[in-house]
Amino acid sequence: MKKLLFILPVLMAFAFQAKSQTKTKTTSNPFYVSVLGGPSIPVGVFGSTEGAKYQDAGFAQVGFNLKLNGGYNISENFGVASNIMYSRFQLNNKSVNDFLGTSGSDAVDADHWQYWGIVVGPVGTVSITDDLLLDVRALCGYASANAPQIKFGIESVPDIQISTADKWKDAFTWQIGTQLRYNFSKSACIVGNVDYQYMKPKWKYDITSNGTGSDLIIEQRMGALNLNLGVGLTF
Repeated sequence: MKKLLFILPVLMAFAFQAKSQTKTKTTSNPFYVSVLGGPSIPVGVFGSTEGAKYQDAGFAQVGFNLKLNGGYNISENFGVASNIMYSRFQLNNKSVNDFLGTSGSDAVDADHWQYWGIVVGPVGTVSITDDLLLDVRALCGYASANAPQIKFGIESVPDIQISTADKWKDAFTWQIGTQLRYNFSKSACIVGNVDYQYMKPKWKYDITSNGTGSDLIIEQRMGALNLNLGVGLTF
C-alpha cells in the first residue's frame, strides 16, 4: 500500500514534467476508460478477528482489487461513471482456529471471500490544472459475493457435515471515493483512485446431524478500502 501511494505521485509528477517541456495544452476528451488494480483493505467487522465480539466478524486479510473503469464528462464539472470490479480476500485461518479453539486434525481450513460487480453513478469533476482532473464519485449497483468454502473434521462426532447451500449470493452494493486523472496526451491518461466499497450479502447453510437437517442464515457486512492505480485512454 505504501508503495502504491508513493508510485502514484511520482508517475504523475514525471508525466506533468514531460508535458510541461512540450508547452502544449492537452484538450480533455469527454470519454475515458481505464484498467486499474491494487490492494483492497477489509474495514470494520469484515476484517475483524474478534469473533467473540462480532457475530459476523469476517476474519478477512488484505486482498486485491481489479477494475475496468469508464466515464463520460457531460460538462466541465459533471459526468457519469461506471466500473466493473473484482476483489478477493484470504481468511486468517490462524485467528479462526484460535477463536474456535481448534487445532491439529480438528483445525478449520477456509479459503477466501470474493466478489464481483458493476456500479454506476454521478461524478463531480474539478480541473486542478489543464490536464489534471479530480473526480468525486458516488456509485451503486449489483454485486455477487462468494462465501469461503470451509473444511473441518470432528473426530469425536464424525456424522456432522457442514456444506454451503448458496455459494454465490447477489447483493446491492455502493461505492464512494475520489479519483485523479492526468491526461499526458490527447488520448492517454494515468489514473489513481481511492474508494470505499460496501455490501451485505446473506448465505444459507445446510447443517446435517444424525440425519436431521436445518438451515443457518449468515449475513456478512463486507466493507473494503480500495487503492488503485492504472492507465487509460480518452476519446
